[in-house]
Amino acid sequence: MLKMNGWLMIVLGLVLVGAGGFLGFYGGQLNNRADNATASEGFNTKIATVLDAIASAKASINAQGVAGQAAVGNPTVSTDAQTDPRAREAAQKKLANIEQNFSSWASDFIAERDLKRSELERTKLAERNNELEISKQYRKVLQYAIEVLRGSINAYNAKARTTFQLQLPDLPINLYDVRDRPWVIGTVNFGDGVIWTVRLWAERPADAKRLPYLEFVIENPALTNPGPDVVQISVSPPDYSVVSHGGGIVSVLNLNSHEPLDSYEKTLLAHLQRVIETQIASLPNK
Repeated sequence: MLKMNGWLMIVLGLVLVGAGGFLGFYGGQLNNRADNATASEGFNTKIATVLDAIASAKASINAQGVAGQAAVGNPTVSTDAQTDPRAREAAQKKLANIEQNFSSWASDFIAERDLKRSELERTKLAERNNELEISKQYRKVLQYAIEVLRGSINAYNAKARTTFQLQLPDLPINLYDVRDRPWVIGTVNFGDGVIWTVRLWAERPADAKRLPYLEFVIENPALTNPGPDVVQISVSPPDYSVVSHGGGIVSVLNLNSHEPLDSYEKTLLAHLQRVIETQIASLPNK
């Protein structure tokens, strides 16, 4: 009985060493598992392999434990099972292989992970540089639309003593650096439920063939036509466009303009002020 207990303690100790080394390494990897999807997939595959190997070794140990019970008088277990040196040797080899194989794999994984992390960082940097370059070229057009809307509403409030509520900050320097798509830049509240919501669309990855654009979503609960009006401002070099769709105020504007990009300030000002004038004129007592 003492001899069997001592052997079980040794083998169980090996299990705990192997499992402990595995869990320690696994815990460290959890902090870095977002490095990239490929590395995470490889890591998870190895986890499953190691756990299967540990389970198999534990099964062998359990079998030896049953043999130990036979040694103290269990008549259902043969004396051959309790003294078979091959079973003990097989269990010990399984545990040794677990530790050796996992240690080798861990070293390879770490080296590959660091390489992939460097590649990922280079890719992210290149993507961000592309975003900044596109934003640098075309943000000025979309930002000018924001400034026209903001300036026109503030000027009208000052002259007509109206209280249209304006919450409209500047666009981000990097047009792609937003939490949601579309990103709600702000609103203009004309009262009586008439609200313009200004939204920025900037899809990643940044692509010169799919540039960011602005939308003015115009909601008016008094209209019976389903859905809001939408005015869209987009850039497609060498031109920019102002187009609209809906059954509210934009239906009388018939906006479908494509203008040269190099003269956007003059023409965009005229288009947007026309939309603002139409909106204000449609309001009661304004």
